[in-house]
This record gives sequence, C-alpha cells and structure tokens, in this order.
Amino acid sequence: MSQAGLAAAVGLTRTSISNVEKGRQKLLLHTFFEVAETLEVDPARLLPSSKKRKEGEIPELEGLGPQARAFVEAGIRVKKRR
Repeated sequence: MSQAGLAAAVGLTRTSISNVEKGRQKLLLHTFFEVAETLEVDPARLLPSSKKRKEGEIPELEGLGPQARAFVEAGIRVKKRR
C-alpha cells in the first residue's frame, strides 16, 4: 500500500504518513486502530510484547510487507540495540 493510499484511508496527509514512518510525528490511538484496520490486522499484532520490545525485535510484524512494517515500527518507536 502506498503512503497516499494509507493516508487517504485513515484521514491523514501523505506527508503525515511519511513523518510517522520517519519518527517525526506520533499517531493518536484512534488513528493507530484505523491503520491496523486498513492493514487488515488485529491491533494487538502490531504491538510488541514487553520482552520483545526490550530486545528490539517484533516477530508479530514479520507477516507485514516492508512498508507496513516500517510504518508500524516508526509509529511505536522501536529502537534496535547495537
């Protein structure tokens, strides 16, 4: 799905979607749920468990495409340890 397509589906601009992907803008909770609905996944699948969050890995996102995964990771500010 393109940024423009996701933006239109959730009522944001393409620029806002881009900013969320880059970690410059946060999502409101209701928008997060709209994103999950648009991506046709349960919102809980997009959230890491506390153990996985500490490790910086989210296996629940493996089924998503690269753009969707990048969007979700940016939105929840996943930081990988080096």
